[in-house]
Formats: sequence, structure tokens, C-alpha cells
Amino acid sequence: TKEENSLKREKKCCDNNTPYIVIYNKIDLLPNKKDNSDDRIFRVSVKRNINVSESMQYLLNEMIRVYVK
Repeated sequence: TKEENSLKREKKCCDNNTPYIVIYNKIDLLPNKKDNSDDRIFRVSVKRNINVSESMQYLLNEMIRVYVK
């Protein structure tokens, strides 16, 4: 739930060539937030099955795009 912490971690661990996504779970417990313009950020609710499949599909597509040539 602490978005600023995860964004700091993201900058440290990921280079530009590595496919990754950032997932914020439990959006059903958080107040509505403005969506970030970054396509790699997903707000999900596993409990309610919101954006779970979409986030994984995005990551898989990115991995295919980068690693399958």
C-alpha cells in the first residue's frame, strides 16, 4: 500500500531491457487513486479477481517481445 516505497525499489532492480510490472494488490481496500500513466503499473485485487489476468498477460507479451526474436 506504500506506493513510494515500491517505486524506489523498482528503480534499483530493473534495467531498461528487463520486462517487469509493478502490482499493487488489495485495491478493494485502498481509496480510489488516479492511475499512473506507466503501462507497467497494475492495480489489482486478487480477492475480487480485478486486473490479475490482464497484468500477467501484459508481462508475458513483454517477455515474448523482448526475448523471442
